[in-house]
Amino acid sequence: MENEISVLIVEDEGLIAQHIKSLLQGFGYNVTAVVYKYHKAITAINELTFDVLITDINLGNGIDEKSGIQIAQLAKQTKNCPLIFLTAFSDIDTIKKATALSPSAYLVKPVNPASLFAAVQLAVNNFISSTKPIADKEEKPDYFFAKQGNKLIKLFWKDVYHLEYVKNYVKISSTQHTTPV
Repeated sequence: MENEISVLIVEDEGLIAQHIKSLLQGFGYNVTAVVYKYHKAITAINELTFDVLITDINLGNGIDEKSGIQIAQLAKQTKNCPLIFLTAFSDIDTIKKATALSPSAYLVKPVNPASLFAAVQLAVNNFISSTKPIADKEEKPDYFFAKQGNKLIKLFWKDVYHLEYVKNYVKISSTQHTTPV
């Protein structure tokens, strides 16, 4: 669905990657792709559209060589999206390297489903809060995020045809959704 928040997963362990994918889909997120190798992650970042990147730090090649930290650096340079590290590494040096990129979250494996859900929700919410209003109309984003129930959904401005204030809520009518937000 076009208005779901999309997530790119970079994880070299197949069972963990599929588990994370299943959890995210169960939470109502769209998983753009699951990528298992460093070079495929580089291609995915350059070619795919996604809202959140979740990446393992160690992709089977050692922590300093072709790591998730390098993937995160590329994503930070080329995409404007929240970043979540998912890793078995909890040593101080790794955490320092990872936090230097200002990720939205740092989850240690095995990941708790509630922690994963909270991390994605907070990542998107904090990303929304950190973006500054854009003065130039031509640079206005094509979409925005709105809360529906306990999750955030992505709505495209081109699909919105009616906004209505109802007490403490705003009812948004679009070609994709009609929801009180």
